[in-house]
Amino acid sequence: MKSYFIVKNCLSVLTFCLFFACSLFASDAEYFEVTAPEIKLLMNQNKILLINSMSSFEYDRQHIPGSINIPLNEMYTTKKLPEKTDMLIAFYCMGPR
Repeated sequence: MKSYFIVKNCLSVLTFCLFFACSLFASDAEYFEVTAPEIKLLMNQNKILLINSMSSFEYDRQHIPGSINIPLNEMYTTKKLPEKTDMLIAFYCMGPR
């Protein structure tokens, strides 16, 4: 019975450590919302890469000039994304459907 509590406590501590370690890695990335006027300013200064994640059909019908189209289903396999860039990268779509 005593070994059961030791194992249970060890698992609890390990689980806590795992969640704590994962949260440290997750906090390294910076994500934030940007307004339309801020996007326009950054595009005029060539400081942002604007990516439209809609289908090619939707992109052809309506998109922000200067944006590039990478449909969501191609996001992980595309060669259009730079490996490294000093620019901000912004993704946009038509919102939830």
